[in-house]
Amino acid sequence: MKEEKGIRLSSLIMIAIGMVIGSGVVSLIGPAIAMTGRSAGIAYAGAVILGLILILPGIFIASTIRVKGGEYRMVQALMGTKLSGIFVWNFIVTQVALSMTSLAMGNYVNAIFPQIPVNAAAFATVSLFFVINLFGLKAMSRIQNILVILLLSALIVFIVFGLPNLRPGSFTLSSDLYFTGGVSGFISAVVLLSSSTTSHQLMFGLGGAASNARKTLPKALVITSCIIFFIFGLVGFVASNVLPASEVAGKTLVVAARAILPGPVYLFFMICGPMLAICSTFNGIFPSVAWTMHAAAEDGWFPEFTKKLNRFGAPYWFLLLLYLVASIPVLLGFTIVNATNLMLFVIYVNKILILAGAFRLPAKYPNLWKQSSMHIPNLLYYIIIAICSAMQVATVIISGLDMGMPTLITALVTMGIFSCCALARSKHVHLNYTEDDLR
Repeated sequence: MKEEKGIRLSSLIMIAIGMVIGSGVVSLIGPAIAMTGRSAGIAYAGAVILGLILILPGIFIASTIRVKGGEYRMVQALMGTKLSGIFVWNFIVTQVALSMTSLAMGNYVNAIFPQIPVNAAAFATVSLFFVINLFGLKAMSRIQNILVILLLSALIVFIVFGLPNLRPGSFTLSSDLYFTGGVSGFISAVVLLSSSTTSHQLMFGLGGAASNARKTLPKALVITSCIIFFIFGLVGFVASNVLPASEVAGKTLVVAARAILPGPVYLFFMICGPMLAICSTFNGIFPSVAWTMHAAAEDGWFPEFTKKLNRFGAPYWFLLLLYLVASIPVLLGFTIVNATNLMLFVIYVNKILILAGAFRLPAKYPNLWKQSSMHIPNLLYYIIIAICSAMQVATVIISGLDMGMPTLITALVTMGIFSCCALARSKHVHLNYTEDDLR
């Protein structure tokens, strides 16, 4: 990996911000307002805290061992070879999310330029960031810096223009317009919004590319969560308080933006806000996922030819795989609602493997754990992991119940097929590393 020591903390933070500020910040605030009224901003701040709790096990692991290969390496180092293979093969299924993201981009482009078809815009977006990432991590990082600066500028503009236009009583938490759905409505809003607060965990895939990864990667993730705590909270607060709740409930952030932003500023917001949010997510996910799978290929989980890098040091075979996964459903006009539910279920199940590994971390690598920048007393650590595990198991159960039996059976069968492929491939796997390689 030619660039594996090149990404510094500042660049990691920019990549992480670009990953986590996606289409969710635009599309989920309206539904949250419908659940809890003016307290949607508070719910979003709470969702960021919940999101940080959910990714804490991975942060603890990444601060203890160098996760070259991201979550795959976590499972492999802590849970064993075969389970890591099952994890990474099922990891392929979860990349259906890329096609959903590209279609969201297509819808935004079509809203501004109706003459451009949704699918054409979606395909063009996927193609653009596929090509950018073929030029390696340095090129991706430079582009990400620009995208994130513009993206944050757009969200700050929304906040700055919105605060002077707040409706009377916006700061009166005892108002009937706050917590309109009661405790259950507020909790539902937090859970809904939390789905858009954890995408920066895909940064683990760049564990082999980060400089001093055991320190910089956890710092980048925690700092990013702190940044989005304020950004998401303020965006949610403004969106839920500049118009009557009935006008924004269930709608996207675009409705509130149109009401408070002058014409040229609104155009800037639409391009640099929702659209660049999706672009920065694409730009960060492509290399993170590709390098995760490349690490598995180096161990033998995928055919030999997939280990090859191009002259820019990019894992082009896996970038091509992601490009196809993202673009084929778009080109064929597939409906991916059920595929989305299936993907989420697989993600949640995969997370259980990481949580199980987190429980084994202090005992399996006691010396590295003591040297971790996130080291805490073991009892406190196990309590935190137990809380995270309870939340994750509850999420799997709720997800399975919400899917419906046909989709749930499809998900289980799909996971079974990919798991069998992994076990069949396991005879080709050869691991050559020591504990020193995890430092």
